[in-house]
Amino acid sequence: MKKDEFRHVYSIIKPYMIKEIIGFFIIIISTIISLLNPYIIKLIIDIAIANKDVHNLIRYIIIFAVIYILGTILNIIQSYIFTYIGEKMLYDLRLNLYKSVVNKEITFFNEKQTGEIMSRILNELPDVVNLFAGTFINIITQVATLIIAFVIMFTINRDITIISLLVTPMIYIVLRYYNPIFRNINLKFMQINSKISNVLQENIFNIKIIKYLKAYKFAQRRFSFVLHEYINKRFDSVYINSISNTLLSFLFFIPSLILLLYGGYQVIQGRLTIGGIVALSAYINQLFQPIKSLSNINIDLQKSKVALKRYLEIVGKDKKEKTDDIKMSKIKNCITLENVTFSYQKDNSIINNLSLKLEIGKIIRIAGANGKGKTTLIDIMCGLLTPQSGVVKFDDIDIKNINIYSLKKLVGIVPQNTYLFNDTIKSNIKMGRDIDDNRITTLCEKLGFNDLINDKILNLSSIITNNGDNLSGGQKRKITILRALAHDPQIIILDEALTFLDDYSKENFCKYLDQIKKDKIIIMISHEDVPYLDIDLNINVENSQN
Repeated sequence: MKKDEFRHVYSIIKPYMIKEIIGFFIIIISTIISLLNPYIIKLIIDIAIANKDVHNLIRYIIIFAVIYILGTILNIIQSYIFTYIGEKMLYDLRLNLYKSVVNKEITFFNEKQTGEIMSRILNELPDVVNLFAGTFINIITQVATLIIAFVIMFTINRDITIISLLVTPMIYIVLRYYNPIFRNINLKFMQINSKISNVLQENIFNIKIIKYLKAYKFAQRRFSFVLHEYINKRFDSVYINSISNTLLSFLFFIPSLILLLYGGYQVIQGRLTIGGIVALSAYINQLFQPIKSLSNINIDLQKSKVALKRYLEIVGKDKKEKTDDIKMSKIKNCITLENVTFSYQKDNSIINNLSLKLEIGKIIRIAGANGKGKTTLIDIMCGLLTPQSGVVKFDDIDIKNINIYSLKKLVGIVPQNTYLFNDTIKSNIKMGRDIDDNRITTLCEKLGFNDLINDKILNLSSIITNNGDNLSGGQKRKITILRALAHDPQIIILDEALTFLDDYSKENFCKYLDQIKKDKIIIMISHEDVPYLDIDLNINVENSQN
């Protein structure tokens, strides 16, 4: 394990270290107590029953009962501790992975499908938790059982104990052979589960177009295909698992034959008591059951290791937070781009050596054909993308050195696509920010968006359904405009913001922009001429690239 990976693993375990140690201590005590039972039975047979000693019979039975009760209590405590650790760890890991994902650059979401990201957060993290609060605990329990059972067996009969262990090298060889196979199968399972989540998510999200085109069979085929992939891989898993389990079961059967043959011979010769062979029979199961359990745990272990690796693939690449970044409350002069180059794919720059100067008090229109980098340029100015070369400066400060949270207060953006949440209109506008309700109402009145506050059916407390299906295109656009302007940003970016608005709303919106432009930078991305608004600077992205 690499140093960074070890650091992340340690950070996962650290908050639960004390509880883990207490749990391990209880496991050891519980294991010792449970392994005393066969020895107590040996004493009952060899001392109490053989000598017809009622006093010792009652004494050993009481001890047997006390051991059972104590073991049960310890198991309840152990179960509570590790259930708490598991649930709390799952919560923390999901939250940590979620925060890591949402802080990634936009390019991350271009490379990863939505279903895959959801699958990693929802489906795979329980396997990571299982590694620390399930599998690892089982390993400790089984190893402790194996060692203690071996010690007790060795004190009862050294020869049978040593002979029984001769099969362990063969068990190791079988496990060593099948480990990489199970690891590969589990990786494939996780990848297929990600595909299933993604196809299902796409089909549900695009349900309207499926219904419009009556493309039910097309959508079903896509879903059926990935389900068949899963079934085929499941058959492979069952086949390999059955072979490995058959081999291991045969190896576990050999010690029982040795005990019956050699142990029975020693009883006949008088070198071993009846109680001794009964106890050894129980302890052989206690000795090899952990080995058998470890072989089954091994399958879960390989699955958990793959899930952990996929978790670290995301959180392990997080950028360290800067402690010396600059908190910027206001731009005094301009935004400048100096020789900015950006590409999504190597050797295919969408923006090439671009230099711009965007000044306070100006309304700037950025034009250009589709796919020429207009929206990409905005993402770079907002800090969502990092250019391969060149510098973006707010006044004379490199955007890389500006605190990201102060940057978001400076910028208000209306994206080309509408993004809404299943919540109230007011919550969709505020987005968790401390914005007074009166500010929203006043802004609606200034912009002429009165249908969002005075309508009999619709108001700021109305719930937006999935994807805003209960709103018109114009109402959705108005909400995104209010969202962008509600916190009074100094930089206003409008990506095809007039789309879906009626002429009355367009005119009011443009008049408002003209009124507030004095201390702001207003950037409009539009294919067409902007009505009702005087543009101070027109920039064609294609012509601006050197």
